[in-house]
Amino acid sequence: MQHNEFPLPSFSPSSSAAPHDTISMPTPTRTLPYRDERVPRQIPMYPAFKYLPLRDEQQEIRLLSLEPGRECDPLVLEIRHASLQTPSTKARPRPTVGELQETLPKGWTVCETDGPSRQFLFEHEDTDTTSWTHPDPSFSPESYAPRDELPPPQFEPNYEALSYAWGSTEDARETVSIRYATLAPVAAGFSSITLGNNLATALRHLRYRDRPRTLWIDALCINQGNLAERERQVRRMADIYQLARRVLMWLGPACADSTLAISTLSYLGAQVVVSLDHVRFRSPSATEPEWYHSSHLLPYSPETWASLLAFVRRTWFERLWVWQEAALSNSQAAVVCGHDQTPWHQIRVACICLFAKQTLPQPALRERLHSLRTVTTAISSQTVYQILYYVRDRLCADPRDKVYGVLGIASPGFTAKILPQYSQPVQEVYKDAFLAYLDLTRRLDLFTLSNLADRSMLTEAMPSWVPNLSNELLAWPVQAFQFATGISCSQWQHSGNLLTLTGTQAAVIHQVAVPAPSGFKERALHLATWEPENAADTLYSPPLASRTTQETLLDAFLKTIRVNFLGERWPTVVGQSLQDWKQIYRGMVSSTEPPEATLSDACVYWCLKFVGGRTVATTVEGYIGLVPSAALPGTSL
Repeated sequence: MQHNEFPLPSFSPSSSAAPHDTISMPTPTRTLPYRDERVPRQIPMYPAFKYLPLRDEQQEIRLLSLEPGRECDPLVLEIRHASLQTPSTKARPRPTVGELQETLPKGWTVCETDGPSRQFLFEHEDTDTTSWTHPDPSFSPESYAPRDELPPPQFEPNYEALSYAWGSTEDARETVSIRYATLAPVAAGFSSITLGNNLATALRHLRYRDRPRTLWIDALCINQGNLAERERQVRRMADIYQLARRVLMWLGPACADSTLAISTLSYLGAQVVVSLDHVRFRSPSATEPEWYHSSHLLPYSPETWASLLAFVRRTWFERLWVWQEAALSNSQAAVVCGHDQTPWHQIRVACICLFAKQTLPQPALRERLHSLRTVTTAISSQTVYQILYYVRDRLCADPRDKVYGVLGIASPGFTAKILPQYSQPVQEVYKDAFLAYLDLTRRLDLFTLSNLADRSMLTEAMPSWVPNLSNELLAWPVQAFQFATGISCSQWQHSGNLLTLTGTQAAVIHQVAVPAPSGFKERALHLATWEPENAADTLYSPPLASRTTQETLLDAFLKTIRVNFLGERWPTVVGQSLQDWKQIYRGMVSSTEPPEATLSDACVYWCLKFVGGRTVATTVEGYIGLVPSAALPGTSL
């Protein structure tokens, strides 16, 4: 098995269907500026489509029937209403990992994988051999069978849910034909509706030639002009994606190197299994048995690496809503790029494996893979704090969706306290989310998301203690594993915009350094300006330290900028020692141009990411530490 160094079916192009006769469309017509010249320029002129109301008492949703046709044929859509009710299923009893471990022969371990079915994986500790089957053949496979997934067999309605990037409102638009499927006589005729270019392109690629295809698509199946309906349907997003037969993740049209990227990621993902606690294992069916290991160099050409970077830079990976759409999907979920299609779980696992590599050819790829971790990491391992932290790095049209767009993956306790209201001011949405989290957890760790240095128009309109979730990420969050002690229950009182807290003063800031710059290379060189004078020859001995230490001030400084995430403290997780880190640091800051290989190193990347948005400070009591970039001398800690 391979621990992550940082806490935090095979590919085949889709086959073309049989030809289908062109759907004849009546006049009058008008001309649209299609980019694809194969698409007819003449489309029918119909009145604008009008939605019929959903019957909430029947738990109705709308489903879209994508009528058959060739890629160049006009799009024809039908809408129908269907009752979507959560099935009453009873989970089969399964042993826990601990209970299953007790049944194993000596030398074997078991883990639960992070896929939707939570399948158990068995590993022999000496050989790293893995198996989906219990090593004791007399042990019944039924007793540790994979978890049942949603939807259950024969579930109705039977549909696929589309996950895609809406695109800009300034993008090209296409008007298509749509009608209600005999729901009411008045609605039987065709109308017209306008689609974004990316959605229209997706439908042309997804359309069958010989039969309709039933889809759920938010832009069409929710009346976006009806605010009350949007609010009600947002609360149903978890059900809609969990109960879909399959989630289709449309990444856009194919390009010159996208097929190479998809086949590469699909093959890599088939070699690796990831557990719920982020440990990587060799897949039982692996044909490349060492590829899962972080130290193993992948035999990719420069062209292949370039294709991977281009692929993970696609807009779909940046969109906020895809986070929960991917997390709620079952094991049938598929990535679609042009006419290429591959299982989502292989792409996801491949991205996890790549990010964990100690060496990558360029920092840009590691940076991009890190931004994908919200989408690729099993949601069961992400807290509400982590979710609200990382939403700031995701794109959405309405800033309120920084809260509403993750309700399907947040804890039930948090979700129950949030009622989507798109008419509410953004600052009130963020304030309500903060107070809901505070009331639920009794913790103040969301304060780390507040940036007092940024007083934008939005933050001026809300209390200083409310995080602006629309801001870009400035600094990585401090995780619980980095604290010296646990997180105590907070004492607080709230009235209007006033939040009163009770705390204990631990130290007072004496001096602060110039904050870290934004660029990675500049940040690497800037570390040297933080290093205290004569640090290598000075003992670090704060007067209030609980024990006498013989470490130098340089050692304390190097531990600080790595948050002591080193092999001496984490011997089973991190292979790099303080001495190793000291050599890397000296080589990095002594150069006027840090090598790309150094900046791409996993440990260097981790350090440079963590110090971003922060600076080094010393306290009156003699401590050294990392503080937010807005911290000032005299600030109490």
